[in-house]
Amino acid sequence: PYPMPKIITTEKYTFEAIEAPGHTEFHHAFYEKDQGWLFTGDLYLNEKVVVAFKEENMQDTINTLEKLAKLDVDTVFCTHAGVVPNGKERLKKKLAFLLELQGRVSEYRARGLTDKEIDKIIYPKTLPITIVSRGEWSTYNIIHTI
Repeated sequence: PYPMPKIITTEKYTFEAIEAPGHTEFHHAFYEKDQGWLFTGDLYLNEKVVVAFKEENMQDTINTLEKLAKLDVDTVFCTHAGVVPNGKERLKKKLAFLLELQGRVSEYRARGLTDKEIDKIIYPKTLPITIVSRGEWSTYNIIHTI
């Protein structure tokens, strides 16, 4: 990866580049403090995670969401979801969803279940995208990295 400047300044705005691993190892978000804008790339998508690709890491996503939820964010700009109002609240909802899921997975692991077994319990149906992508996109990728 190329080095990312910490601050990016345009004629009207100043963006802080924030390391935001999760979707990918070197993912960044861009925060415009004065406007309350946060550009999240592919990090947000929506509040509930239903599938992840192999390079995603849900624990990193949790850590990143904890960091970003501390910012004064009014609006999230997401590559897939578009303009997301009430950004801070929505980031916190996604974080709460992932923490609850992490707790469930931890309980199953403590009982001795494998990640594949846990995946079948939490996500009993195989999604078409998992079949078409040959597992590149799957629910197992969520369970395995949370």
